[in-house]
Amino acid sequence: MKKSYILAVCAALASTVLAGCGPADENTDVLKPDLTEAVTEAETTEETAAETTAAETSEAVSETTTAETTVVSETTTAEETTAAEETKAAETEKQEEKAPENNGGSENQGGDNKPSDGEPQSGSFGDDDLTFTFGGSSVTVGKDLSAFKAAVAPSSEDTAPSCLGNGEDSICTFDHFTINGYTENGQCIATAIDLTDSEVSTSKGIKLGSSKADVIKAYGTGYTERGSEIVYVSGKSELAFRISGDEVKGISYNFSIL
Repeated sequence: MKKSYILAVCAALASTVLAGCGPADENTDVLKPDLTEAVTEAETTEETAAETTAAETSEAVSETTTAETTVVSETTTAEETTAAEETKAAETEKQEEKAPENNGGSENQGGDNKPSDGEPQSGSFGDDDLTFTFGGSSVTVGKDLSAFKAAVAPSSEDTAPSCLGNGEDSICTFDHFTINGYTENGQCIATAIDLTDSEVSTSKGIKLGSSKADVIKAYGTGYTERGSEIVYVSGKSELAFRISGDEVKGISYNFSIL
């Protein structure tokens, strides 16, 4: 009986164990939802990661494109600016090449060139402007006066020992002008020619009564101001115009023998 009782208890326990565990299929069904959820979460995570990577890639491409566009834009702007500056420099150079040169025929000596605003600047001064012509005969200041005196006789001539050397100074008076000379060793050099009235003029038509503007138009702006005079200089010779009230009051050719 004891043995039967033990068998009965074991059978009851076995039945209870089998009832608690249940069929194998039921246990499988319990595990399936958990596995499905895990797979779904993994797929969702992969899709999210893929979307994130795509977004980051798109953003990176956009930033790269923007940067490249900016570089191209800045490069183009720099090239356009350089081209514009080179064009402007070329135009400036052309304008400077076309600009009229200073028409003063000789180098300024003894003072500054001071033309007033608005004065014409088309003339020039040269050695030929140091020659005075009268009655078909010419005399150049600083040159021998003898031939001119022989062709155009002075109305009077005064002489005196020169304080400048061993020679002799002379003043020859002609109608409308006077000529100063320095004679030494038989040669008489014209040291000054002064025009005394408006009946005579320079080789370019300037005479007493002409305007300062007329003088500059004829001889240019390469002059020196000396008191009331504007003076055009070439070496030891000069052509001077005394101006008063914008009018030429005196004209003289001068040569320094020193």
